[in-house]
Amino acid sequence: MSRLFVIALIIFLIIYFFKRKNLPKNPLNSPKKTKKATSIAGEAMVKCKTCGVHLPISEALTRKDEFFCNATHLPPE
Repeated sequence: MSRLFVIALIIFLIIYFFKRKNLPKNPLNSPKKTKKATSIAGEAMVKCKTCGVHLPISEALTRKDEFFCNATHLPPE
């Protein structure tokens, strides 16, 4: 009976240390990832006149002071 207990304990410890080794590192101690300047500083968001999707102003298409998300939503000239 004691042999069975020792074998079960060894198997448990092997599994425990294997799982512990594969866990992700503590995010508080890991080096911080750099973020893009736009996500830190923020950017103005505009709404597509056709579908209503919000997108950054740098990605929007404009025509007659109106914003559009892609070329298919632009009105004919």
